[in-house]
This record gives sequence, C-alpha cells and structure tokens, in this order.
Amino acid sequence: MPLSSSPYVLLACNSIAAFATAAGINFVVRPTQLLPVWGLRLPTDPNDRKTVKTLATVFGIRDIFMGAAMFAVAHSGNMDCLGMVQLATAGVAIGDGLVAISHGVPSWTHWSGALVFATLGGILLGAAD
Repeated sequence: MPLSSSPYVLLACNSIAAFATAAGINFVVRPTQLLPVWGLRLPTDPNDRKTVKTLATVFGIRDIFMGAAMFAVAHSGNMDCLGMVQLATAGVAIGDGLVAISHGVPSWTHWSGALVFATLGGILLGAAD
C-alpha cells in the first residue's frame, strides 16, 4: 500500500482538522486566548481592546474554516486535493510565522506546523510512494 493511501495519514489530517476547528472555536468564544499564542497582552484602552477581540475572532473563524475544509476534502476521499489543502495550510502557517517574527514574538509553533502540513501534503501527493 502506498503511503499516500495510508489510513494513518488520513487520521493525521483529520486530527489536524479537529485541532484547527477546536482552536478556532476557542478563539471565537474566548478571543483573548489567542493573544498568548502571539506573545501579546490585551490592551488596556477599551477601543484597542475591542479591535483586538474582533481580530482574534476573525482569526478563529479562519481556523474553523481551515479545519472544515480539511474535513470536507478528507471525507470526499480525494487524497490529491487533501494534499493541496495541506500545502495551502502550510502557507498559512508560514505567513503566521513571518508575522510573528516581524513583531518579535516566538514563531516556532508556526514553523513546526508548516513542516507538518507540508510533509503531510507531500505524502498525500505521492512524494513518498
């Protein structure tokens, strides 16, 4: 059986989808939980606080969508498409990492996530077959 058809690879993708969806729901319900991920504190000014909470909610919605997209494509059974979704998700993680670096906050979680997403994407596209 080629590695790209392994049920364990599909399980890994579904696990990532579940994590992204759960994290997104958490950020929508409790937007201030996102700030420590970026090494930030909640501003004291009420207007700034409202802006940060709104942006954190948008970030959470993005994560929910990424998880839902992964679930949907995994459910369809199209492993090539799922591989492309994983590579796109790696791009999101790289973008997040670059933003983190530009603000001087820790970025290792973004780089490690990008590596996992890109690896799974490559496997699903047949690079390890």
